[in-house]
Amino acid sequence: MENNGQTIDVKQIMEEIRREIKDKGYKNEDISFSDIPMSGSRSAMPYSDQFIKNFSALREQHSVIAKRTLVSNRVFGSLIIAVKKIIRKLMSFYIEPIVADQNAINSLSVACIVEMHLEMESMRNRIELLEKKNESLVNK
Repeated sequence: MENNGQTIDVKQIMEEIRREIKDKGYKNEDISFSDIPMSGSRSAMPYSDQFIKNFSALREQHSVIAKRTLVSNRVFGSLIIAVKKIIRKLMSFYIEPIVADQNAINSLSVACIVEMHLEMESMRNRIELLEKKNESLVNK
């Protein structure tokens, strides 16, 4: 973040927070982290089985194939396949760049999801560390 030449007085901010806490009458006994309801608590598995399956499928199928194998089980199947091949050749100048762009977007999306996962794990570890510190301070 950009500071724009302003100085930040952390002591003043902390004094304001402490004054606000005192004015509202909060006490250490009022609430602890364990009292806060959390969706997907850390005591349970951090990810559902469905999330893991979906993420695995996403990583395996992020690439779109422009030239799939042509098949037809109809009476005039070979004729249909021949027509499809001609149409594919005529449309390739239009379709292939779109498929390439989609593959790039898919690859970037997977990379962003991986980065978010790593950041979330880092935050989860930091929260657990802070909760332990807080509990040790409260129990003193």
